[in-house]
Amino acid sequence: MDKNTFVKESSFHQHFSLLTQSQGQGNINPDNNSWGVIDLNEALVKNKQTTFFLRVNCNAVKDAGIQKGDVVIVDRALAAGDGKVVIAVIGGELLIRKLMVIEKRMHLIGDKLAPLVLSQGDACIWGVVTYVIHSV
Repeated sequence: MDKNTFVKESSFHQHFSLLTQSQGQGNINPDNNSWGVIDLNEALVKNKQTTFFLRVNCNAVKDAGIQKGDVVIVDRALAAGDGKVVIAVIGGELLIRKLMVIEKRMHLIGDKLAPLVLSQGDACIWGVVTYVIHSV
């Protein structure tokens, strides 16, 4: 497993403050707003045993808001569907692409890349991207 694949289980759960309502106009005043808490593990990981974090090393799905250096949260238990961003295995390599069903055939679509048609035996869908983490 390479350094960009994170699979180690953690018992660390940090609760963060969560703003639950705003006063409008884009201004945030902590004194005038309701605050709750959020546990990012609970909010972002639905299936603990089948969820993995992967660092993206390309810009193949930049149009989907995912770019090189981002960390994606991938759930292997979810069914891949048309329009979903997925992780596919082709030739032993993990690829991130958008899945499109065209004329009953699955295609992996990447920005400015030739579509890849999935055929039995040479490729498989490894998991479905559920969230992306990137800095702004």
